[in-house]
Amino acid sequence: MKSIAKMLILLPVAALSLISCNKNGSDINYQSYMTAVETTGQEYSCYFISDDYITVIPVNNLSILSTFKTNDRVLATFTIPAGEITDPVEVEFSAISKLQTEHVVTSSQPNTLGTDKIDIENAWHSGGVDGLNHFLTIAYAYNLSGSGKAHDFTLVDNTSVLTNPDKDGYYHLYLTHNSHGDHALMRTTAVSTFYLDQKFIQPGIKGIRIDYAPLASDSDRSSVTVDF
Repeated sequence: MKSIAKMLILLPVAALSLISCNKNGSDINYQSYMTAVETTGQEYSCYFISDDYITVIPVNNLSILSTFKTNDRVLATFTIPAGEITDPVEVEFSAISKLQTEHVVTSSQPNTLGTDKIDIENAWHSGGVDGLNHFLTIAYAYNLSGSGKAHDFTLVDNTSVLTNPDKDGYYHLYLTHNSHGDHALMRTTAVSTFYLDQKFIQPGIKGIRIDYAPLASDSDRSSVTVDF
């Protein structure tokens, strides 16, 4: 059985938790980031590929699935009626939401897009449908006031960096945060998913290093490495 524990993960409101296979787990609620695949000739209009490459077959809420297109990114909550994780696996969805897929922005001056601090809690790469489309998903934390003021988060390809990829074979991208002057009163979390163009995944590149300005006041730069 293919391991599903790596990328079937809980929402990043706390530390990410691994989910292990449980043969008596039909009443366990799972949460997973997945990519949609449209289909024809089936009762369901689409199925999903989990970020650990498990084929996920829906057995309920089939009318809702007609709104999803191939390569839509989703976060779903579900149970497994058979109680055992297989590949493929049939699931009953209790909630499913589409994630907005963003693109990496090219800039020689990333600080103009935001200089506010942020903490990356987790980041991972997934290959989409048949591994042909590549996504980088980032779970992060930041401070806000609770006023509802919008914050902007941008993943930047900094063209002023002359050695990209670096000597270790990693392409550096910079995650910026612009609070638009919102006061930092409490910590919250969010997730963004980005489409990776061919330049970031070409042969010879081992992965992505995401640079960011961490919330800790004694440091102005940190990074997270995502291997392909």
